[in-house]
Amino acid sequence: MRDFSALLFELIFKNIILLDECTDQNGGCDATCLNTPGSYTCACSPGYMLLMDGKTCVDADECKDNSRICNGGKCTNLPGSYACECSAGLIPAPDGSTCLGESSYTIVKGWWLNF
Repeated sequence: MRDFSALLFELIFKNIILLDECTDQNGGCDATCLNTPGSYTCACSPGYMLLMDGKTCVDADECKDNSRICNGGKCTNLPGSYACECSAGLIPAPDGSTCLGESSYTIVKGWWLNF
């Protein structure tokens, strides 16, 4: 027969694991609630960051956080993202995430080539 403390520990441990705080109002999280044994964690969608309260998500200003993100182009912060407007002499990267020097890249049949 098991002793009382071992049985009590097992019952408490099982209840902690089975308790899912995320089922009650998403754990108070703005975006994603991740259930963990005995607790939970909040996470934000890409382009957002978690505040110190551990629950609130706010837009990350990629333009402010990385002044060179557009490589000489103009960066505009968007909710959860950003956009680059390439100035004269620059062209958008294939994925639009930055600007490239027009003289060093060219498109041949849909492929970007670096010279």
